[in-house]
Amino acid sequence: KISEAKKACILVIIKGDLYEKSVEAARDEINESVNKKRSKSSWLTTLGDFGEWVQKQLFFLDYAPVIFTSAETGFHLDRLLEAIRFVADQLNQKVPTALLNRTLQDAVNTRQPASKQGTRLKFFYATQVKLSPPTFRLFVNRKDLFTDQYSKYLGGQIRKAFGYEGCPIIFEPRNRPKKVESIRGGRKKRVVKKKDVPGKSRTTIPTKRKQSKRPIPASKKSIAARKKSR
Repeated sequence: KISEAKKACILVIIKGDLYEKSVEAARDEINESVNKKRSKSSWLTTLGDFGEWVQKQLFFLDYAPVIFTSAETGFHLDRLLEAIRFVADQLNQKVPTALLNRTLQDAVNTRQPASKQGTRLKFFYATQVKLSPPTFRLFVNRKDLFTDQYSKYLGGQIRKAFGYEGCPIIFEPRNRPKKVESIRGGRKKRVVKKKDVPGKSRTTIPTKRKQSKRPIPASKKSIAARKKSR
């Protein structure tokens, strides 16, 4: 639900003083797996290793930092408050448009998007349209070519450049409009009046002034009514 709602998140692991038992259980679970890339002695021996294991299990919240705390001993409570303030600041930062486009251009040059039926996704312009959550509008040639896999790649490049730790990053691909005016909000054309040509006089047609009908006073109305009755 957190991922679907596009909310900022911090993963808090309570009972940090008892983490050793959890580490041992996780170590036994991983050691039983078939594909082991490291020796048994190096599995989850620190809080950092355990934090990485938690992020792998909650892969849909891989952008969220992991904080270990303990209410009984006060372990890392100050670090938790610091992380909350840090994520709030990251959530409200504004990326300059020029720097954003330069970062996306470098990311595209490093890894080109996959083509579909001979057509490759092209990026023309990007701008940030919302702060919380950080939302970026991308003008492309065909928005149907913008895949979730490439969106995740661009999100990772944005995080490397601007942080956004604990914050979801949203991309809004849009097809590039055919006319520039539609991007700028569709400004109305300015009507320029033609100047009078020297030597030629304009013919003006006199117009009749409309006579304003003033209301008849009540005294005059009564006199006119008497004359009609006679």
